[in-house]
Amino acid sequence: MAEFVEEDELNFALIMEKGFHNLGDEDFAVFKCPVCKRIYLIEYECDTIFSDPNDPSVCLAILSTCPFFSCLSCEYPFREGIIGPKADNRYRVTKDELLASNWSWLLLRGSQQELLQKNLHICFSAAQFRFRQTDPALAERMSKRTTTLGDLIRIREELFRMHLDPACASYKQGFKEAYDWLADQISAAAADPPEVRMTLAKMWKVETRKPDKE
Repeated sequence: MAEFVEEDELNFALIMEKGFHNLGDEDFAVFKCPVCKRIYLIEYECDTIFSDPNDPSVCLAILSTCPFFSCLSCEYPFREGIIGPKADNRYRVTKDELLASNWSWLLLRGSQQELLQKNLHICFSAAQFRFRQTDPALAERMSKRTTTLGDLIRIREELFRMHLDPACASYKQGFKEAYDWLADQISAAAADPPEVRMTLAKMWKVETRKPDKE
């Protein structure tokens, strides 16, 4: 089965370094034309599509001001959701497709994936430490991987507070990346509630399984 590219597998730091950004708090995803297979990068906080992997100035605004657009290569008309858990798989990009394209630099590789996992572990451990002081029950649920969707939202809020905390300034970007990653996980969990408990397990790179029925 083809392995689709998930948002947390995109090299956020390199995307920003290359100038594919807007006003801050960016969220990125990739999608493709189902006909000609052309790949696009979308920054969906500000509804911007980037079509040239070498030039961030080649972009167009969609959704808010122009809800429909056509593929720049074959003029296929996009008329429905192209990203997110409800998007049709024909718009999703596989890892093989991304690696074979000029957008291949988007994908986190080996050691980069390990760095991402290490960053997540550091940030969530720090958040758990704080919760041991302010909410021991939540800290315990984090340990047992039995968090609810509400818990994940609280963890996300704590990560953002740590991102802004002067005492954490030396790790400011790390907390921001963890916050963005968790925000994506919450969106997916909200769309598929039975998977909520698995989200925290993924943070810690733990083997996951379907939760038992209530």
